[in-house]
Amino acid sequence: MAQENVAVVRRVYEAWNRGDIDGALEFVDRDVEMSLPPNFPEAGTYRGLTEVRRLMTEHLLPTLENLQAVPERFLDAGDQVVAFVRYSGRGSATGIEVRGSGLDAHLWSLRGGKVESLRMYPGTEEALEAAGLRE
Repeated sequence: MAQENVAVVRRVYEAWNRGDIDGALEFVDRDVEMSLPPNFPEAGTYRGLTEVRRLMTEHLLPTLENLQAVPERFLDAGDQVVAFVRYSGRGSATGIEVRGSGLDAHLWSLRGGKVESLRMYPGTEEALEAAGLRE
């Protein structure tokens, strides 16, 4: 099932990056938990599909146009997937291009082909530790 999990995560990014929020959320469990790091706009933990959808449509997307999370690499960790991601977008109010300062990591937990949780980390080390891939 592990390679299938990587494929699911890849499809979520593809849908998100083409602006298809419904397509991205198709792979998300209704009881999902999503955590954004302190350096991210709207930092915090969001629970449930309704709250995650609201975060995306009412807070993130209106603030940043063409917000992209481009995965550069995936690590298969069984029922977890670590994705190494670069961000870009444009400030809606200013038109200024925004780029992440480096490579960040997303730790996805899946069951039965659905995303149960997504934890976003600035940088990569914390995500690798959380996935049990570092001591």
